[in-house]
Amino acid sequence: MSDGTNEAMNFDHVAISSTNIEESVKWYTQFLSDAEILYQDETWAFLKSGPIKFAFITPGQHPPHVAIRVETDEQDTLLGDFFPKRKWKDHRDGSKSFYTKDNCGNIVEFIKYNDES
Repeated sequence: MSDGTNEAMNFDHVAISSTNIEESVKWYTQFLSDAEILYQDETWAFLKSGPIKFAFITPGQHPPHVAIRVETDEQDTLLGDFFPKRKWKDHRDGSKSFYTKDNCGNIVEFIKYNDES
């Protein structure tokens, strides 16, 4: 996925389905000593441990997935070459994303944040 330029993207988060967001956050924070809760409400939570972020999502809200962060216009252009029919969806935190599947059918989210996110 390269045209000779270095437009590699970075891992952003993994999303895990949860039927009880509060209990999931409690469960993970008891094992991750450096866990920091970035956001939490009754429908989703964002937890960071070291360089890894976890999103806890309610079933049906978003599919379980791995997210890759898009940070530059060049990366967005490159994605357009691979996914010409992509449609960015706005999220309540100001980010935008679209979902696709990898070569094995796993769900991947490409996400970009605005300056305020």
